[in-house]
Amino acid sequence: MNSASGRTFVLIHGSWHGGWCWDRLKPLLEERGHRVIAPTLVGLGELAYLANPNTGLSVHVDQVAALLSDEDVRDAVLVGHSYGGMILTAVAEQAPTASLGSSTSTRCYPGTGRAALI
Repeated sequence: MNSASGRTFVLIHGSWHGGWCWDRLKPLLEERGHRVIAPTLVGLGELAYLANPNTGLSVHVDQVAALLSDEDVRDAVLVGHSYGGMILTAVAEQAPTASLGSSTSTRCYPGTGRAALI
């Protein structure tokens, strides 16, 4: 983190984007002393070439959960856009050790046992 008062923001893009979609927001947060992590999800954006028949919500949830663990992220603010909101909701439910501070998103969350077509 850049300062004692800074937070960690984990920015999750929507279905047809990549981590690059947050490029205008990242410096604004970083200028204020926050740490910003904006990964590109496997099989989307510039990583579209890694897509395979198994690439989907569970893969993306696992990717973000692993990122939080690998980066030792605690008390993070998760921000998701559209499909990213589904991911962060599932991550927040399965990663209680991450001590997630809050979750803000424009999201589509179909609920357990339901599907969203995207």
